[in-house]
Amino acid sequence: MAKSKSLIQKCKVLVIEDFPLVRDSLISLIESDLDYEVCGYAENGKEALAQVVKHTPDLICLDLGLGDIDGFDLIGQIKDLHKEAKIIVISMFREETYAEKAFLAGALAYIMKSEAPETILKALQSVRKGNTFVSARISMQAMEEGSDSSNSPKTSFGTNRLTNRENQVFQLIGLGYQTRQIAIRLGIGVKTVETHRENIKNKLGLEHSAALVREAVVWVRKSR
Repeated sequence: MAKSKSLIQKCKVLVIEDFPLVRDSLISLIESDLDYEVCGYAENGKEALAQVVKHTPDLICLDLGLGDIDGFDLIGQIKDLHKEAKIIVISMFREETYAEKAFLAGALAYIMKSEAPETILKALQSVRKGNTFVSARISMQAMEEGSDSSNSPKTSFGTNRLTNRENQVFQLIGLGYQTRQIAIRLGIGVKTVETHRENIKNKLGLEHSAALVREAVVWVRKSR
């Protein structure tokens, strides 16, 4: 009987996460379920693409906040290399902001790192079957917004017009980060952050930096 169990092919999972502590915890969680085996891990986009080619994983757990590549671009590149890969985004960024873009890029699930471990395992099970997965909170919010779309922060402030990076900058502004802190957090230059700030103001019709900060703070509060 033990021999037959050993012959059962496990679902191969690739973990793409740049923070070692988070990565190790996620790997331990995944391997606690005997249906899965972690075939490899990557800390950045370049390593991720190489690991995809090497292992052709069934599932990929991916963090959006990698330093060397935009997470949504990485999803697209992975799908180009391995169309059968099923991608689960596990991120610190709010679902309200990024889940839709992740799905459009090719992911099947979006969950936050703050979710309970059992939620992550549920996402793995769902995506393995080819289904999509979001948290119960987002599912409920989607139903509520279906009856009253004016409650959506993205509708209110037009943030759906922002690029992925602009959304990241906008969120960090709302969380109280200064320009230099944002640059360090996202691994980009100060001038690049300033350019993003100007683009955000233009797209949202904001006349000055004070208005930008005010709207960002309100948006973050409503997203919680």
